[in-house]
Formats: sequence, structure tokens, C-alpha cells
Amino acid sequence: MPGESDVLLQVKDLSVEYRTDTGTVYAANGVTFDLYRGETLGLVGETGAGKTTIALAVMGLLPTPPAFIPN
Repeated sequence: MPGESDVLLQVKDLSVEYRTDTGTVYAANGVTFDLYRGETLGLVGETGAGKTTIALAVMGLLPTPPAFIPN
């Protein structure tokens, strides 16, 4: 198992909301993962599952507003 020093990216309990005039959309809830040196990570899911939202949040590229990270 890789050591803690091999962690390149660590995401813990990521949640993202989109707040609009018609209400709040909970796009990602409690996402947690570690990416270690030498690994490849793929986000897989149905359309609208939050893959792009997670990637944009990790890169700090979410449009604010309407996106909001509550934690």
C-alpha cells in the first residue's frame, strides 16, 4: 500500500450545491477519494451524476455563483 507521502490528491467529504432562484440542486454529496502517485483516477457515472462538478470543484473552477461548497 502506498505511503501517505505518495498521496497526490486527497478529497474528503466534498459537497457542492448550485443555488438558483428556483431552489438548491445538490450536485455532489460527501465525495471522498485519494489519488496516489502512479495511479489513474476515472470518474464514472450516469449523465447528471456530478462528474464534471466534482472535477471543477477539485480544480477550483466552479462558477460562483451559482455554485457553493458548504464545507
